[in-house]
Amino acid sequence: DMNDIAARAERDYSEGKMLQMLADGCICMGVKFNRQIVAHCWNNLKNCKQNPFGLNFNLPQTYVYNFGMRTLKRYKGNGLAPFLKFHNYRYLLQMGKKKYLGYIMYSNVQSIKFHRKLNAKKSGIYLNIRFFGKYNQNFRIRRFKNDDL
Repeated sequence: DMNDIAARAERDYSEGKMLQMLADGCICMGVKFNRQIVAHCWNNLKNCKQNPFGLNFNLPQTYVYNFGMRTLKRYKGNGLAPFLKFHNYRYLLQMGKKKYLGYIMYSNVQSIKFHRKLNAKKSGIYLNIRFFGKYNQNFRIRRFKNDDL
């Protein structure tokens, strides 16, 4: 199904990149409607590296890094994202994953609202400075009490 996801505008990665992520141990979960994937998300069980900030670190055994949740535009507003997150978390919990880590761009208001509905906890606020693809630095501006990484 990676070619189906890669063919749409609401995707982050090429088909080749997604196949490589699967080979590297990532899991892609999706929702199908009329034989088409209408929503999907990614999980990395080993490390946190597919993020817009260039962070790369190994995860503790019970953690998983969630990223790349997308819903086709014509299906937004139908509750697919919470449905997918619920089943994704349930599946990961069966695998022994109890902590879910993700990054949200401060400007992504819809994602922030969605994660508030899920009662997601903030770990910290970071500032990312990037110049011409050569300099990339992250600074933690604020750390929240529930941060145990």
